[in-house]
Amino acid sequence: MLVRTVSGRGFIKYRSTMIQLKEALAGYPVAIDPHSSPPRDLWFSHRRIGFLTLDAPRPVVAVDAPSFVALNELHKDTNLMTQPALETT
Repeated sequence: MLVRTVSGRGFIKYRSTMIQLKEALAGYPVAIDPHSSPPRDLWFSHRRIGFLTLDAPRPVVAVDAPSFVALNELHKDTNLMTQPALETT
């Protein structure tokens, strides 16, 4: 997986090309699966959020940005510092 951080305006750079995703993803990492057949799969954490193809004269992107609730759920799942420790008796 190739990981890119989405800029404040919703862009990533892939193969020397600036590609617009969604501003909702600004600051978050997304992954491009180079092993998927064109179009390339786009991932946010463990969720496939769309695809990318560079075969056309301009990049073609279809992204379904995660909802605000999904981002909150992801934060809860991945932030281990806030998870309570297991109690032993």
